[in-house]
Amino acid sequence: MISTTKHISSKPLKRLKLVFDHVGALFFGQAIAKRVYVSTGAQSDPESANETLSMAELRDLDHAAISQISHIVDVVLPQEALLKRNISCPTLNHTQSRAVATLDLTRKTPFSGDEVYWGIERRRDVKLPLIQWIAKRTDITIYKRALHLRGMTVRRFLVQAPSGDVVICDFGPEVNSKSKYIRRLNSVLLAAFIGLLGFIWLFPALSERSANALQQHELTELQTRALTLRKEIEDLSKADKERADFIESVVRRPKLVDTLRQVTVALPDSVWISSFSFSPDTIVVNGETTASAAELVLRLTNSNLPYIVALSGPVARTNEGGERFELTFTSTRRAQ
Repeated sequence: MISTTKHISSKPLKRLKLVFDHVGALFFGQAIAKRVYVSTGAQSDPESANETLSMAELRDLDHAAISQISHIVDVVLPQEALLKRNISCPTLNHTQSRAVATLDLTRKTPFSGDEVYWGIERRRDVKLPLIQWIAKRTDITIYKRALHLRGMTVRRFLVQAPSGDVVICDFGPEVNSKSKYIRRLNSVLLAAFIGLLGFIWLFPALSERSANALQQHELTELQTRALTLRKEIEDLSKADKERADFIESVVRRPKLVDTLRQVTVALPDSVWISSFSFSPDTIVVNGETTASAAELVLRLTNSNLPYIVALSGPVARTNEGGERFELTFTSTRRAQ
């Protein structure tokens, strides 16, 4: 007889563990299973809060009540129904522990690896870190058949050990053949979800970085334009100054042509000009005269020219008896 009362734990920790088990089963593509506890008595206990089944009922295939309703279960076997072995070995990881347990099982028991199912209980606080729980494959096959007749599909056989549940055998891939694809799909979805969360978390920083880069680019362009405009302003200021100087020289100063005309008119016929040198305020004249250079200076001074006339170099006598001179005409405006 099977009690239909489901296992309800009053402890929040067990409820939380059950929730995590269900979430893990969904993620890894495993079927969600409820637990069936097997007792060592001749009959199941109808008063138990757990769904229970006795060992006698589990082995009885002839009188099993056939059920058309199928549900997936994890079967918790009693310790008395299993072979317990202690294995002495140093603390190893899971893969190394199973390799040591397999070798020890083959060497020290009459069983081979294809005759039994077994699981490892690892204890870190005792001298014997590994405990091996063993069940014969023939017994597991009988248990699965009896439970199948009662409408139960077995996902796992477990044993409750002091350090926690130990899985003896796992038929999850048989129960759900698509679990591999479900795991891959869930992994992709989880990776996409994590990527989305990362994008949402980094989006403000990325947006701000992009905005800062755009502002920096605009600032660089404005600085370049400012430098260009500053150069243009300086060029315009220089051109304006040159234009103002030109206007001033044209409006307020004698024209060069007028100056040459006045000088040539004032010079007597006895004077020959060999060169002129001009600057804004002075004219330097080199030439020869058949008369006296000093008299030439006096005559030019009395001719009312807008210049102050003076000898600016030595006077030299020529072979013809004349004098070679250098005169400087300084603007009266500069002299003032």
